Amino acid sequence: IATLGFGEIMRIVFLNIDYVGGASGMTVTHLTTWPWLISCVLITIIVIVNFTNSTHGRACLAIRENEIAADAMGINTTY
Repeated sequence: IATLGFGEIMRIVFLNIDYVGGASGMTVTHLTTWPWLISCVLITIIVIVNFTNSTHGRACLAIRENEIAADAMGINTTY
């Protein structure tokens, strides 16, 4: 019940803050264009692919699948 109450309080707070647009919601400026969007998406995809193929990314995937097996293979699960 406390989580529901906190969620409702946050919703009301954001509805009343003019910085985030108030009741009309956030507005996107006209500075956002398709080339900017596509370049940001491509950069994000490249970063994610490079991370998942790196040593740390493979360790994160191993810990996600089975923490005990990852610990047995020598991956420091505490770190």
